[in-house]
Amino acid sequence: MEGLQPHPDIKSSWIVCCMGKKFPSRLLMPVLNNLVELKLEKCNNCQQLSSLGHLPYLKILEIEEMNGVNHTGSEF
Repeated sequence: MEGLQPHPDIKSSWIVCCMGKKFPSRLLMPVLNNLVELKLEKCNNCQQLSSLGHLPYLKILEIEEMNGVNHTGSEF
């Protein structure tokens, strides 16, 4: 997933089975500042969600089957 480059106007995204321990740096870049909705599913190796709290327009965050998460960060 590290090589993917999202469109700058993307408003909604659904990520299933991301195998890394953290989300790719591209997911956290300013290019996703317009993201309003994000669904994360079956990313069982992911251990932290802390940087998702920095997405300024994120209103809907759905998290399913992410048993490895052990840190969310104070921005949530």
